Amino acid sequence: MGVLVLTRAECAGLCALLLAFLVWKLRSEWRSAVRLSVIALLVSAVVVSPWLAFNATRFQSSVLLTNNLGITLAGANCHAAYYDGRYIGYDTPRCWNEAQDKARALSPDEAVQSSIMKSMGLDYAKAHTSRIPLVMAMREAWLTGLYRPSYVVYMSALGGQPRWATWVQLVSFWLLGLAALGLGLLKKRGRRGLLDPIRGPIVLYVVFTLALAAIFVGHWRYRSTLDIAAVLFIASRLATSRPKAVLATDQPV
Repeated sequence: MGVLVLTRAECAGLCALLLAFLVWKLRSEWRSAVRLSVIALLVSAVVVSPWLAFNATRFQSSVLLTNNLGITLAGANCHAAYYDGRYIGYDTPRCWNEAQDKARALSPDEAVQSSIMKSMGLDYAKAHTSRIPLVMAMREAWLTGLYRPSYVVYMSALGGQPRWATWVQLVSFWLLGLAALGLGLLKKRGRRGLLDPIRGPIVLYVVFTLALAAIFVGHWRYRSTLDIAAVLFIASRLATSRPKAVLATDQPV
């Protein structure tokens, strides 16, 4: 959990969901569930604490993990992202630059600038609530590469990522998705419940990724948790495709 949070700060929400799910599954042994949860949180805090301490000395206002939230919200909640058909549901450099220029004019501190840009993005969203359902739907289309993938490749190239690498990122995601969908459609005996110990975390991964994109923006970097869910689902289906072989290895020695 600690390493995941340091890798992608927004995954703190996913860690909380997974931990809550495990506690719920162990509710019949609530003492053990509480004890293990506390241990998990303490170990995660130890892993994350050096970065938190470092950030505490760098900015005028408090920054826990990252100060990227402000520019993300400002870039994804602006006129182009809400009304321009080319960018609706995404963000543009023009929105970033305008937001950064206004924030820098008010404060030289990056944490304060992030707070200002966050307010700008939220204020715009509140003023255009009628567009939010459409924008959220388009964010999912961007996330899955169903809308203007060439623009995402172009934007990634501006950030220094080779175009071929971004296209491979999209193709590999589609291949994983098709494989998971195909295996999911196969009929199986003894279907498990949706929130069993194996499928439950996979469902949480999927729900978290889609919610993250809907709330913020359909960037492909938010899709890493969806890739993990697809891999886990494919592995679980393949592992149970030959029950006799699996059961043979599970017998006590």
